[in-house]
Amino acid sequence: MNRAERRRQQKIAEKGRPSLLTNGLPSNVTDVVQQALGLAAQHHGAGRLPEAENIYQLILKNNPNQPNALYFLGQLAHQVGRNEIAVELFSKALTIAPKFVDGYNSLGVAHHNLGNMDEAVASFQNVLALKPNHAEAQNNLGGVRIDQGKLEEAVAN
Repeated sequence: MNRAERRRQQKIAEKGRPSLLTNGLPSNVTDVVQQALGLAAQHHGAGRLPEAENIYQLILKNNPNQPNALYFLGQLAHQVGRNEIAVELFSKALTIAPKFVDGYNSLGVAHHNLGNMDEAVASFQNVLALKPNHAEAQNNLGGVRIDQGKLEEAVAN
């Protein structure tokens, strides 16, 4: 997990609320989901990955389309080298929250790690279409272009 993602998770933990939609759940359920996400983010940020994973899974058992739980479970999968699972989770989160910039960036990183260069490029280009000055996505896209042997395109990023 990169430094920016760690800070993002810490902010969520401090606020006790997700950064995405809670899918129109009643407020009492939303509050519980937000509290659970905050607790999971605390565990995740502290490196207590099994505890965080259990909470994310519990949230998804009750609400399989909770985009934050999908995204953070994808981050966790990526952290432990399960990039195929991370791709599935990020993709599902993005079908629910299609303008989630960090979701596309994380999806691109997971694809890059799997050697799916075209998919990684597409993910980073999605980030840049939504947020043209996203430095991390620009850097990541440049890294993929280098790995593809497209040095001129890498420099252009």
